[in-house]
Amino acid sequence: MNIVTRRRFNVGSWLIGIASLGLALFLGLFVVVLGLRTGIAAVFVGGGLLAVGLYALLLGLCMMGNKTALAFYTGAFVFLTDMSLRAGVSAGLDAQSMAKLAMCGGALLIALSHLRVLKQQLWNAKSLLLLFYALVAMLSALWSAIPAYSFGAAAALLSVTLYAATITAILDKVQLIRCVLYGLVIFLLLSLARIAVVMIGFDAGLEFRYAGFAGSANNLGRLGALGAIFAGLYFVYSKRHGGVSVLWAVLGVAGLIASNSRTSAAVMIAGLWALLKRKYRFITAAIILVATPLLIASSYYGLFQTDTVAGHISRTGYAEDAMTLTGRVHIWAYLVDKIEQAPVLGHGYAATRDFMPNEWSTRYGWTTTSAHNSVLQSLVTVGLVGTVPLLLIWLLQLLDFLRRPSPLRDAIFMVVIVNGLTESGVIGGVPSVITFLWAISIYWKEPIPELAEAAPSKWGGLRAGPSMNLGMPLRR
Repeated sequence: MNIVTRRRFNVGSWLIGIASLGLALFLGLFVVVLGLRTGIAAVFVGGGLLAVGLYALLLGLCMMGNKTALAFYTGAFVFLTDMSLRAGVSAGLDAQSMAKLAMCGGALLIALSHLRVLKQQLWNAKSLLLLFYALVAMLSALWSAIPAYSFGAAAALLSVTLYAATITAILDKVQLIRCVLYGLVIFLLLSLARIAVVMIGFDAGLEFRYAGFAGSANNLGRLGALGAIFAGLYFVYSKRHGGVSVLWAVLGVAGLIASNSRTSAAVMIAGLWALLKRKYRFITAAIILVATPLLIASSYYGLFQTDTVAGHISRTGYAEDAMTLTGRVHIWAYLVDKIEQAPVLGHGYAATRDFMPNEWSTRYGWTTTSAHNSVLQSLVTVGLVGTVPLLLIWLLQLLDFLRRPSPLRDAIFMVVIVNGLTESGVIGGVPSVITFLWAISIYWKEPIPELAEAAPSKWGGLRAGPSMNLGMPLRR
């Protein structure tokens, strides 16, 4: 008996076909209008077409649920998100912006092609609050001074959120950690190589903070801290490769040292502390709680000079720089007045990029485009309407941190909180690597070791045993 089955509509195949047709039309128009009179033009067009074609193929495979393609896309996303190849600030849509836009747009398409997975992932309090925040950010474009940028940054935040929900459900735990780690490792290797070239070719004494390909020293330091933390996570979840994990951790520390970022050093310490077992977390936290009032009392009774210690912490040697957190206190004072102008709705998501350079600067002419604090950044851009859901998410994550320890979830939570004290962090504007990892931590579910077999799958991680027949890892 012949059984007639209905063929499933494959979105990925159609996407590849449409992309191929578009590339052919583009090539034809380019040749007709401009021609290929020089070898450089031919190489440029050929390279661009090859890159777009490979991207379309990768995107199609991801939309069809290919785990290898999803793993590669995730690593590439981590690698490209914080990369900066510009010599300065770009006002137009250059190749770098187009590449990041393509990655965020592709992430949204991948997520929407797995709606069944999304429905299961999004139905919880933290997920719904994060989606609400992203929607408020998109609506804020209506009253933003830079509506196109505000909407684009908020849409990218939504894309990153949905993509994180998708891959957290599809990829194995160790596989996902490995993708993120390899993206960070390759980025740090290239950045350190660039720094080495600068130090060899020029006087190393001219610069004491390096950025590599991260755009700023603080960004490089943060990526170095994340590299060290994810090296530790890889060891914790894989239960092997200790030597390799140490090597990658050393690479992350090297990036941190090159950046000379004190906030990133605190981020790394907090993230690694969260990898400890609950007993050791309690012991170290108790030591800090006892030592802090002793240090304050010692300073009060003159056992050591606070200004002298602050001067050593400061990069310039002046105590004032350390006491004002390198001028951040002055930024916060300005932003308090700005928040009072629009306390409920804010000035528009990522709008600090527009008004801060025009309204605030130091006496030396230096300015910034962010609040250098996550809560203030949220209040000034999306007001109380957006900030309340954000604080509720952090409260729920804190309860998880205290009640149900999870190495990855807890480490990323500590990274977000510590980094958010002096940087805009996860909601500064266009999503960064830390935004992506924060979204992953929200959707992360630990395997149940009592029920899941410890047999590694093809890409590592725990998988359900043969008698379970569940189709996906057991989670809690």
